[in-house]
Amino acid sequence: MEGGSQAIEELDRLNLKQLMRLAKVLGRLAYPSLNLLLVGDLGAGKTTFTRGFARGLGVDERLVRSPSFAIMYIYTGRLELIHVDLYRLNDPQEVFYTGVLDYFDSDEGVLVIEWADRLEDNLPESWVRISFFIEDSEHRKLLLEGKGDKEVRYLKKSMEVFKLAREAREAG
Repeated sequence: MEGGSQAIEELDRLNLKQLMRLAKVLGRLAYPSLNLLLVGDLGAGKTTFTRGFARGLGVDERLVRSPSFAIMYIYTGRLELIHVDLYRLNDPQEVFYTGVLDYFDSDEGVLVIEWADRLEDNLPESWVRISFFIEDSEHRKLLLEGKGDKEVRYLKKSMEVFKLAREAREAG
């Protein structure tokens, strides 16, 4: 499946705590050069997810805020977290002026891009994409997919850890 894209997992009825727990697991298992693409409507949970992901990287999640106006913030943790928000882009060509493309496959850390659908065809070679869907005011549905062998393995491992932890909490 080298370089191919494969839908890995669909999670529904996730509340805010579960979303944060999933994000924290993904952050703990993250590796340098990971490109994480977040897609979803306004208020779907992308920034909330990024805060949990940052926590998994050892970044104080209270520092993490949406970089809508600045386009990009960089945080230091176990790995560098390059947090990008493309909400304000009006034209996909504007991404070339932001410097974001320079961070694809960063050896220094992890790239998280909110509103990644604004990249259109300007995608990194390998990536993990998480699509957020609002089910109701309290719950989200996520579709997780990866392009690249390493990314698919990362998602499978992350889902395994998340599901085991969820089962352990439910078992009490």
